[in-house]
Amino acid sequence: MFRRLADWYHTIRMEPLDWIQVEISSDCQGACSYCPHTVCRDNWRRGLLPLETYRKLLPAFRETELVYLQGWGEPLMHGNFFEMVQLAKATGARVGTTSNGILITDAIIDEIVAVGLDLIAFSLAGIGEENDRRRCGSNFERILEIVAKLNEVKHQRGTTTPAVHIAYLLMQSNREQIRELPGLLDGLGVDQIVVSTLDFVPSEDLKSEMIFPANDDEYQEVAVLLDHTADDAAQRGIALHYHLGNKSRIQKSCTENVSRACFVSSDGSVSPCVFTNLPVYDDESVRLSDGHAYQRLNFGNINTTPLPTIWQCDDYKRFRESFAGDAIMDFCRHCPKLYMT
Repeated sequence: MFRRLADWYHTIRMEPLDWIQVEISSDCQGACSYCPHTVCRDNWRRGLLPLETYRKLLPAFRETELVYLQGWGEPLMHGNFFEMVQLAKATGARVGTTSNGILITDAIIDEIVAVGLDLIAFSLAGIGEENDRRRCGSNFERILEIVAKLNEVKHQRGTTTPAVHIAYLLMQSNREQIRELPGLLDGLGVDQIVVSTLDFVPSEDLKSEMIFPANDDEYQEVAVLLDHTADDAAQRGIALHYHLGNKSRIQKSCTENVSRACFVSSDGSVSPCVFTNLPVYDDESVRLSDGHAYQRLNFGNINTTPLPTIWQCDDYKRFRESFAGDAIMDFCRHCPKLYMT
């Protein structure tokens, strides 16, 4: 019987995906003012994805272009982080992560390069003191030092990996500061600046920080700022990418790529994206910026069901197919990600 079950498991093939995002930690030492981890701290479910659960994903990784080890927490808090990178790399997938930089020492930098991590992004939400105020526990100058040291170690070892990205959160209070960023990063070995906006707003108090243009004129105002910054960055050998919402133009696709990607949380549950799987004990107590209660969406758990089976289940298929018609669920229909170009 057990042999038949094992054979059944291995005959299920995972549909090729662009990426699988894996939340190996939902815990974090930081206290960013805009993050649900801070806003919902009394309701937060802190956890680490067990290594044995992570191993269940390895067959799916073989059919995946990128494995991204990041969710609502700090990945480097997981004691098996580097082993997880090695296991995913062994499947042939590229592996990336995003870090707040708090735990990174020179020894950690050496390990990051030695293990063959393909991509690492460092989070910022402003320049200098503005970043440090918003990202309590993080330090802007320290992030620049880490990036410079990482570039130095890469040169010493004769490697171009990991690629280094800056994940910059653009908010109303730091909007103009982004113009300074290319100059501050010049020569440090940064490959890309990836600009995002505050799209998941876990509190009405944070609504004023959203950048979600209501029409084409408002969109152009922000786009011009970002395009000028991108031109400056390009002259310094740094690419800048952004997606910007426009309330007047709903898309038929989502920038989270829900038709060819998925999110696995630290408890093993599978969702379309990180926004649909907040690690809280009580969904109803979380109020979004529009006043509605949060509602989690997941389609199964890898602790009990193989990921290919979850991906191919009828409910998950219907969810993905809904983006081709007019039956997109309300949670997604009101998400800024659906209005981004």
